[in-house]
Amino acid sequence: MAKITDILFNLDKREEIIRKEVEEHLSDFEVADTKDHIVVTYFIHTIESTNIEKSAQEIARLQTSGEKYIGNGTRLQKSTGYFLDFIPFN
Repeated sequence: MAKITDILFNLDKREEIIRKEVEEHLSDFEVADTKDHIVVTYFIHTIESTNIEKSAQEIARLQTSGEKYIGNGTRLQKSTGYFLDFIPFN
């Protein structure tokens, strides 16, 4: 078994492990439809006072439209990324 520091600092290995875990658990995310969604993985290391859901939502928004106010039912809303769920790697 690899040391945690080897995994954290070997970006290719870390990404390989994360992608494998996401692929194994993708069916657990009932709202994710790979025909209509682009599934993206992020490795987020947070401190205890940081909310992982809020961080993930901000990343998804900033990596797509970057707009904070997108309106309901607009094309901008449809093209702006959003957070579905997360898998903790503790």
